[in-house]
Amino acid sequence: DEDVRLLACSVIQINDETDAKDVEVRWTIDGNVYFTAIPMDNNALLFIYRTMDPSAGGTAGLFQSAVWLNAAYYVDKRGLDFKVEVRMTSVPGGNQSLLCRCVKETLELT
Repeated sequence: DEDVRLLACSVIQINDETDAKDVEVRWTIDGNVYFTAIPMDNNALLFIYRTMDPSAGGTAGLFQSAVWLNAAYYVDKRGLDFKVEVRMTSVPGGNQSLLCRCVKETLELT
């Protein structure tokens, strides 16, 4: 088995009406869930990162920044199983897009 570390995670939403939308981001790392709910402006790229805060039962632990931050800026969070989920909880706009880009690193066993 190999450890995986998330290096970067960004989210953007775009729609024809240029409306803000509510977006949720969830990371599951070896069964531990970290979460944030974000009111996102149209066409605003946000970077998701972990802080030292606990996951609070899967309802906290992630934050966002308009300035680029490494996903593990505060906490070097790695695991054998890493899943990223993104969903919009608002009504979709015309030509709605929701895009999440992640960069991972596979670490060799030491």
